[in-house]
Amino acid sequence: MTSCLRPALSFPAALLLLVLAGCGRPPLPESATAIGDVPYPELVPAQQILSGGAQEPRISESSEASLAARAALLRRRAAELRAREFDT
Repeated sequence: MTSCLRPALSFPAALLLLVLAGCGRPPLPESATAIGDVPYPELVPAQQILSGGAQEPRISESSEASLAARAALLRRRAAELRAREFDT
């Protein structure tokens, strides 16, 4: 008779443990605890950001040729991958 009561008593005990485990506070991620150590970023006026100074253009006369060569290389690699048979 005691063996019949054992499963009936273990279910409420397991349920109680689950409920009590859910009542605790979850731990904070490491990134959240490290935020207090980081200094606040320096604020600068928007005009200073927008003016940015005289910067060199990012596109040069050789950029078009290098981009075309890179595009051709990527197209060739894509064609090779399409032609390859993969094991699934």
